[in-house]
Amino acid sequence: MGGTGRDVTARNQGEANLRRLAAVVAGSNDAVIVQGLDGTVSAWNPGAEKMYGYSEAEALGMSFSELVPHELVDGTLRLIARVAGGEQVESAETRRVHRDGLVLEVWITLTLLVDDAGQPTAVATTERDVTARNQASANLRRLAAVVTGSNDAVIVQELDGTVSAWNPGAEKMYGYSEAEALGMSFSELVPHELVDGTLRLIARVAGGEQVESAETRRVHRDGLVLEVWITLTLLVDDAGQPTAVATTERDVTARNRAEANLIGLAAVAEKANLAKSEFLSLMSHELRTPLNSVIGFAQILEMNLGDHPEQQNVRYIYEAGQHLLGLIDEVLDISRIETGNLNVSVEPVAVGSLIRECLDLVAPLAAERNIEVVNRNGGDRHVSGDRQRLKQVLLNLLSNAIKFNHDDGSVTVGVEDHGHGWVRVTVTDTGPGITPENVKKLFEPFERLDADVSNVQGTGLGLALSKGLIEAMGGVIGVDSVPGRHSTFWFELAAGPADHAADERDVGDVDADPGSSTGGMLLYIEDNLTNIRLIEQLLKQRPQIRLLTALQGSLGIELARQHGPDLILLDVHLADLSGDVVLHRLLKDPRTADIPVVIVSADATDSQIQRFRQAGAHDYLTKPFDIHRLLAIVDEHFTPSGPDR
Repeated sequence: MGGTGRDVTARNQGEANLRRLAAVVAGSNDAVIVQGLDGTVSAWNPGAEKMYGYSEAEALGMSFSELVPHELVDGTLRLIARVAGGEQVESAETRRVHRDGLVLEVWITLTLLVDDAGQPTAVATTERDVTARNQASANLRRLAAVVTGSNDAVIVQELDGTVSAWNPGAEKMYGYSEAEALGMSFSELVPHELVDGTLRLIARVAGGEQVESAETRRVHRDGLVLEVWITLTLLVDDAGQPTAVATTERDVTARNRAEANLIGLAAVAEKANLAKSEFLSLMSHELRTPLNSVIGFAQILEMNLGDHPEQQNVRYIYEAGQHLLGLIDEVLDISRIETGNLNVSVEPVAVGSLIRECLDLVAPLAAERNIEVVNRNGGDRHVSGDRQRLKQVLLNLLSNAIKFNHDDGSVTVGVEDHGHGWVRVTVTDTGPGITPENVKKLFEPFERLDADVSNVQGTGLGLALSKGLIEAMGGVIGVDSVPGRHSTFWFELAAGPADHAADERDVGDVDADPGSSTGGMLLYIEDNLTNIRLIEQLLKQRPQIRLLTALQGSLGIELARQHGPDLILLDVHLADLSGDVVLHRLLKDPRTADIPVVIVSADATDSQIQRFRQAGAHDYLTKPFDIHRLLAIVDEHFTPSGPDR
């Protein structure tokens, strides 16, 4: 029986190819979308689902324009029409819209689909999301721009030590062009003695070890050794295998030299400050020592003369000595402020009490010229400050307001809250006022305005010192003046709590009652005969006390051991031993350890006083010492209720 057969090989092959193509489309990560000529979606593969977020059921039948940003819709429709018209269109990059509104950057390829008659039926687009790739490329471009524009050297060396990347910063730092550097051995940049260590460091980084940034040395093309700060980074391939080491290097040579210079300058400044402190200590001693005799003997003469006509002349001597002493103290205080060594004890201070005390002290000066002093302080305000320093400032402002005033004028003191927790104290006079030009110079040391036409005595230090003192207490000071009418000097300090205020008044010096002292022995170790004579004259007020003197420190120690005095007065600068040594030996010897030692010295620097107190001195008196203060200390140790030993 015969039959007729049909060859279906080609058909079957075609069907197999279609199945394979369908499998490729279904498994592709790219979006494959078919849209009819009317713009509706007719095919939607799983890659399209992943890329755009629409399921196949949601996408089929939707308008393709929903995937296109609004501003690109018209251009996209024209492009599809050109493809449908048979035009060959190259693949291109464009933008699409995800279901959640996120704009994607995509690479598209368009293919025209036709029927068996060759008529166009649809357009297929293959789309790849290149958003992440583009972002990475942009980041790389930005990073490359940073590396190119960096002043730091960025160098990549392969694991064999050859340079494979060299940025412009490296060219500037080392003097080699990129062409010269590429392929050279990295070790050429390293001082000979550091080559082995550098190679080991790079090997450690290549082995995955984390290495901190560090400072090292490198060599410029001209042989100059540079100090550089380096950071090392391991570069790896896609499999995580090390391929090279990148180093970022910063030239810190100039910075290090600047720091070294600053350290050197700081050392010089410290040495200068130390020399200045030593000079002040010496000058304090040298100036105060003769004044000790002048003021001390003047006080003794004044006490002995009673109502004698010559008493007024003695008073002139005493006042002149006190003026010189005040000048010395002001110079020392200004120097302490400049060197930052001024000690202030900040505590709540009752402003009203301080003003009343200062007004009492300047009342005789005001009365001489019939100047009315008005206290307009209202309330009970307190400020945070050092009471003694504040007293010094206020007395200076008040005395200036009186001295630089006209006869029958007035001085007004006021206190007011100045907002934000500050209190302002004002001193207003009816004097000639100050021009704006002179106000700028007012608080400068030794600046005496119109000194050539004024008969007012002064040193020009008071306001400069007042400014330093107020600023040391955290405050501010200034002046408001109307030339020809008046001036108002003021200072502001932070308000202080009233419930912890310092004592309302300072405890003044009082004359000790000579009848209250009992007998005993006082040892004075001093190599200045004039000072010894002064103490001898002074102790005539206490005849029951026996005075023992020693011109050398070693002799004083022996006398103290032999006689066991009730009190020792010790000078610091002695011919054979320093006061430090004498005090140390007295305190270490069981025979003299319990004897109170009072230092008497012309060195009035705070560091010196503090040092001796910490070393064990019972007290510290500065020359010229106040006679009443000295007598009070003597009586303290020669009364039945005095300190027990």
